[in-house]
Amino acid sequence: MAGGQFPYPAPAPARQGRTWPWVLLALGIAALVALLGLGLFAVCSTAARQLAAGSCLPGDFPRYESASTTAWHVYTGTGGSTCTMSFQSTDSASQVTEFYQTRLNQGDWRVQSVSQADGTITFERVSNRRAHGRIQVYGRGTQSSFEVEYDS
Repeated sequence: MAGGQFPYPAPAPARQGRTWPWVLLALGIAALVALLGLGLFAVCSTAARQLAAGSCLPGDFPRYESASTTAWHVYTGTGGSTCTMSFQSTDSASQVTEFYQTRLNQGDWRVQSVSQADGTITFERVSNRRAHGRIQVYGRGTQSSFEVEYDS
């Protein structure tokens, strides 16, 4: 070939693609992963605090001092969470019932009803009416067991 001409056309310059949509996508994914991580951390740290405290009930919930925890379970769903704790005490059912009738009518707690027939006390949190629960007290001679269920 004469005059420095090539038999093939010169290659086209590389196409400059738009990189900003990919950068935005990457930033969006990173933000989503960060938010999910923070949410998981919040759930795990709350569960860890409850496990360390040996309770899933709020910190200001009245504690029956002479009772020992026999079981507890937490369910968390889209509508909120439910804490269920079971206790045993060497005190009578009437002593436990009297304690909770008194203590759940103080501070941020209010007794809604008491059923002597089945030993149930229903209560609510004054500052958040969606947070409520029940205590079921069972007598066993001079001892008792009771279950607290708290929905928040």
